[in-house]
Amino acid sequence: MNKEYIHFELAEEKPKTNVYHVLTNKTVIESGVLPHHVLLGTIQWSPTWRQYIYSSMSETDWSVGCLMQIVEFLNALKKNKKLIPNE
Repeated sequence: MNKEYIHFELAEEKPKTNVYHVLTNKTVIESGVLPHHVLLGTIQWSPTWRQYIYSSMSETDWSVGCLMQIVEFLNALKKNKKLIPNE
């Protein structure tokens, strides 16, 4: 499920619930490192909440549009939709 500014990648496949990374679509170049996407946060199952939750990395800024994309992804997980090809 790719969006304009962020995308979601399967980070860890688990028997019942998977873990996903939320990354920037644009790549950054750091000294001596190949261009890469910036990790913005993680989506994973929370036994306490009994649902998928989004955990943001520290000091990230979010627009309404990006937050809505996170909500759409969480809602799709809730409905057990296949979100990422080859998952």
